[in-house]
Amino acid sequence: MKKLFVYGLSIALIAGAASCKKTSKGKMANEWTVTSYSYNSTSSSSTAGSISTKETTTGTETSETTVTTTGSSSETKVKNITENLYTINKDGSWSSSKNMNWIEIDTLINGGGMLVISTDNISSETTISGQWDFLGGVGEFKKNERVTFNATNCNEKRSVANSTTTTINGVTSTSTGNSSTNSTETFTDGQVSEIYTIVESKKKELQLSADGTQVSSSSSVDNGGTTTTNPSNTYTLTSSMTLTQK
Repeated sequence: MKKLFVYGLSIALIAGAASCKKTSKGKMANEWTVTSYSYNSTSSSSTAGSISTKETTTGTETSETTVTTTGSSSETKVKNITENLYTINKDGSWSSSKNMNWIEIDTLINGGGMLVISTDNISSETTISGQWDFLGGVGEFKKNERVTFNATNCNEKRSVANSTTTTINGVTSTSTGNSSTNSTETFTDGQVSEIYTIVESKKKELQLSADGTQVSSSSSVDNGGTTTTNPSNTYTLTSSMTLTQK
């Protein structure tokens, strides 16, 4: 799955150099509700003529809006949130759960007089669990100013209720169908992680921020010893999240 934490990123996010606050396990350990968050990502390639893709997601306790822009085209999706929780324990374990539902509509118009409208009512339940800990002081960061969340397990359940209306030469018919999936991924400790800066840590509120960059590139050598460097791909992400004691 593309998203893990952000629902989520399968590369390490590195804490940025924002103003940070020191905290303790006693303040971190709690049941939290995610009340607001934002994710801004950019995907680009060094291939000549390629177009970068930007995605901006903003969320509240009850809704999530994602705007994806590629070149001059833009798409907006809005999802309802019914649950978005983090449980952080003193023993170093953590888990999150995020439940959403939304509607996707596809329309096909055929020049032969056929109109097809497909409506999907989608619901998803995503749970992630793993281990967490503070990072030691290094550079401008002091001890307990950054926290890492390692994911070791991710489960996503998704159900789709579809209704398709087909109109041919004025005659309309409707068909319905349901489908569901249940997928689980497991990871070794440190394989999938996020490192956050602790921006604010209060008894009933926790604010985190992070940014990260992933650059992938490759090269090949032919039988004559000539090296060819392939185009590189770059993915950047900045994120912030506010959690309130449940």
